[in-house]
Amino acid sequence: MILSAPLRCCALALAITLGIGCVPFGLGGEVGSTRLAFEEAVYFELRGVDEATNLPFHRIELWLMPMTNSCEQFPLLLDELSELRTGIGEGMDPNDYCDQWEQTFDSYIGLEEFWMAQFRLKALPREDSIAITTTYQFHDESSEELADGPNYDADVGLYGVPDFDACAEEFSGDEVDDEYRPQVFTAAGGEVVLEEYTEDEELEILLEPTIDDQGRGRLAGRSTPSFCPAADTWPVEFGLGR
Repeated sequence: MILSAPLRCCALALAITLGIGCVPFGLGGEVGSTRLAFEEAVYFELRGVDEATNLPFHRIELWLMPMTNSCEQFPLLLDELSELRTGIGEGMDPNDYCDQWEQTFDSYIGLEEFWMAQFRLKALPREDSIAITTTYQFHDESSEELADGPNYDADVGLYGVPDFDACAEEFSGDEVDDEYRPQVFTAAGGEVVLEEYTEDEELEILLEPTIDDQGRGRLAGRSTPSFCPAADTWPVEFGLGR
């Protein structure tokens, strides 16, 4: 996407404020000493009626992705990884498997470490008169306490370089569960603001969360993700396929 001059200035100002350098499509930040970087944002939404209260609810899942055209490309990547995984069960040589595994990642994402994130926005049952555009405060989903208003939680995953060596660790015999998977950080505070909304089409969203890395990780900026029905079934951890 080519930004207009005013938008480029805004993005640059945000980058300077955060000290994060280039900010792809308006989002950036860092966790610890590692810079966050994403290529695209998409979302899925689910609307319905709460059976207990007979009031409408609205759930939104926002995905920050390491590739462009992710609504089409990410499911293809999952399918190829799953097909490869089936080959191992059928006696495929691990060296051949890891060669193809690396090539698959390279064709979709490249051979650099990458980030992926899922934000889960939840609104309590509400009257029709209450606007969907609202502020979602952080609420830990694992907490026994109930949220008292619109809330969000998130997982942010950092994947290592998806090369042959990363794949081969699984077959080294050093660890039983040594598999290619991300280091997952969870949200720790802050808020997400849904500023504009067109049903099953597009959002404009402001992200200002803190990420759980001794309270120092953060992500900030605006994005306009498009609707992606397939995102309802996406996993945050996917190195071995579905």
